Amino acid sequence: MNLFTYGTLMFPLIFVAVTGRHFPAEKAWLYDYARYCVKGQSFPAIVKQSGAVTDGLVYQDMDRSAIEQIDRFEGALYQRLSVTVYLAEGSDLPARVYVIRPEHRGRLIRQPWSVGTFRRCHQQDFLNTYAGFSRTP
Repeated sequence: MNLFTYGTLMFPLIFVAVTGRHFPAEKAWLYDYARYCVKGQSFPAIVKQSGAVTDGLVYQDMDRSAIEQIDRFEGALYQRLSVTVYLAEGSDLPARVYVIRPEHRGRLIRQPWSVGTFRRCHQQDFLNTYAGFSRTP
């Protein structure tokens, strides 16, 4: 299974902390979804929005065990959907993505989430929080 990530899981150290594994990944884009900040959190969520484009990484050929770890990490805030993502060379790829559940959309702030801000201000704390996540039941 391919998984498109657009937030904290784009950071390899966080991805490995959550899944306990490495998978091939490459830059990708998801059309008609916008990425916003979640109120009071350092992580984002996406919502369907015509004309928007969200960049991220697509991890390829993930196994069921890794997806189950990510399901647990994402929790009840998100639902996993099937989408098509686009790669740099112009090809497309079927993937799954975690989208905020409709009942939680009110938690979004209409402020775009910044990869750079997360990297500078929140990445280390986030990594400290989730270090060893893949080893917990």
